[in-house]
Amino acid sequence: MEELYIIVNEKIFRKEKYFFCENKDIQSIINYFASRYHIFIISQSSSFIKPFKLKKVYKVLNFNCRKFFSFLFFFLNIRKEKKKIL
Repeated sequence: MEELYIIVNEKIFRKEKYFFCENKDIQSIINYFASRYHIFIISQSSSFIKPFKLKKVYKVLNFNCRKFFSFLFFFLNIRKEKKKIL
């Protein structure tokens, strides 16, 4: 399966191996693509539980403003490897 990196401006909550988000649209998009790709979400982390559960998410990569340069470096490496980004 191919990898798909999704960049969202939303906080994702992690509880054990499950991930939750606040937005129903994000959940719908991610769950649709999860049947075709290994999903990697690039977002901020949250310390509070969110109402919508994300299915089949392979990994959530947490970045914040202090890690901007590491995010930029990571993004450039993804582009170099010609991975799909949404």
